[in-house]
Amino acid sequence: MNNEEIEENRKKAAEKPSESHTKTWWRDQCRMKPIDLNVYDREYKNDYGTYCRLYIFEQCKPMHVTSQKRSEAQKKATQKMVLTNQLNELKRELRRSDKPLAIRTAQKMIEDDVIVLDTETTGLNRPYIVDIAAISSRTGETIVNTKVFTRHSIESGAEAVHGISNSDLEGAPDFNEVFSIIKKNLKGRNVTAFNSSFDSRAMRCTAKDAGLLPEDQKLIEAELFTGCLMDLAADFYGATNWYGSISLEDAMWDAGCQWDGEAHKAITDTRAALSVLKSIAESTFISDMEKKIADLEERIRKL
Repeated sequence: MNNEEIEENRKKAAEKPSESHTKTWWRDQCRMKPIDLNVYDREYKNDYGTYCRLYIFEQCKPMHVTSQKRSEAQKKATQKMVLTNQLNELKRELRRSDKPLAIRTAQKMIEDDVIVLDTETTGLNRPYIVDIAAISSRTGETIVNTKVFTRHSIESGAEAVHGISNSDLEGAPDFNEVFSIIKKNLKGRNVTAFNSSFDSRAMRCTAKDAGLLPEDQKLIEAELFTGCLMDLAADFYGATNWYGSISLEDAMWDAGCQWDGEAHKAITDTRAALSVLKSIAESTFISDMEKKIADLEERIRKL
């Protein structure tokens, strides 16, 4: 704020002698300060429980305002300080952000061609799989996409979400048959999901109930699942709930991705999870930040 603006603000304040403001306002707007801090117009209690004093025009006096013009060297020094502060803030943001690690993790998952999987189940407490889909993270190729027969009743709440009833499972393959297809495509690959902890539990619960071969049960109980796309999305886009996680719907929205089918169908949610994974992997966040840093460093160097 230059001297002319300060004088204009003082003039306006003098025309409204009954209006009171904090000492910070008087300093920033008029370059004035209270004559005596203990002589004030009124006070109020702010949101933090602190009492703030308000002063009217006649209770304040002008602070020293320099009329000396600043040299070019001083102007450059100020500009350099401002740019340096911006540079340091960008570097701190890059160091503290979870995004770079999330991007590298997503890229590694696709490079390793992890299998992206999703399940719909009979419920939450004992989640027996009734619909399952798995696709390649690298190519998007569908490995399996089928309903799964179960002798267990589907809870009404679960059916209301995914729309699958027990009658829809008539003639569907059992879990043994489905897992044999998945197993053929593993070949050292890992599996991931959006909320891996739930899908992993559903796989173990269903495998045990289906009487899967002991070696196959051990395979599922081992470190078959790697990472969690929900956690990855929360790290990159930010959590959207009290649990520190993010829904698939919110992640899709933040990623700017379009749904390919009806939500809460295994194949649709699997494709959605993969689209979020690819969006993170393809993010230009790191390169954009590095470019901004390089631009600021160049501007500082030229001063």
